[in-house]
Amino acid sequence: MKRFYFLITIFMSVFAFSQNTINSDASLNWVGYMNVFDTSNNYMFGSGWGVADLKTEINTSANTITLKPNYNTYNASDSYWSDGAGNGNKIMEASTYYEPGATYNGQNLTFTGNVSSNTLSNQYTAVAFIKALDPANGYATVYNNFITIPASGTFTINAPASSLATGLLIQVGFTVRGINANPTTEAAKGSIVIAPANLSVASFSKKSLGIYPNLVTAGEEIYIKSKVKTVEVYNVSGQKVKSVSAQSINSQGLAKGVYIIKAETENGEVQSSKFIVK
Repeated sequence: MKRFYFLITIFMSVFAFSQNTINSDASLNWVGYMNVFDTSNNYMFGSGWGVADLKTEINTSANTITLKPNYNTYNASDSYWSDGAGNGNKIMEASTYYEPGATYNGQNLTFTGNVSSNTLSNQYTAVAFIKALDPANGYATVYNNFITIPASGTFTINAPASSLATGLLIQVGFTVRGINANPTTEAAKGSIVIAPANLSVASFSKKSLGIYPNLVTAGEEIYIKSKVKTVEVYNVSGQKVKSVSAQSINSQGLAKGVYIIKAETENGEVQSSKFIVK
């Protein structure tokens, strides 16, 4: 019994310092955009591209995002795209990103992920970012916090609530920049494989979600008071263990311990609450 109350105390002390986090989950609605420059770095054009056309690979089964140089524009017979010597002739800036909508406007935000492999050639740069664009000003970028994607391990980017004001368009994602590549060099130029990071309890929203009961035996149903779109359950290591789109979730299969329910409500808020399987 003492251990049980100790777990509750630890959970609540960590939970009090929580904030919103977007993890690099392959199941998110990732979209693509390409900016093109000449080899002197003069801007040529930019437009929305399909994620696969960027050469980003989304694998929802493995829950990975693989970033690569762009190959599909290379054309050996076209001097616009090829230098005539087997190399590309344009600098490609390929962005793969997720737009979470208004959920995180006016709130602190963290974007995170885990680099499981990074063999990308040093001819290319790759960054992870949080951006805010202003739709009222031609979608000008008004906030851009980015880091170079590391060789391995977890990366984390933070943005303060003051930089994500209401009305701004928030984006989180990745950019790979470098010459458009000859497809015959694909294996040599490598890639970056990103998976979700294991979240700590501190990463969840401090907005309280009404649930009942919050102390259950495995197999009992937990009901949610607010109208919700999606519901996820995480253990105290931040690993997602259940996911539904319903007003309740069953605790069947959960071991004894402390868990977090994280839900997106119908009005777009992300709220969290704890429960315990006894």
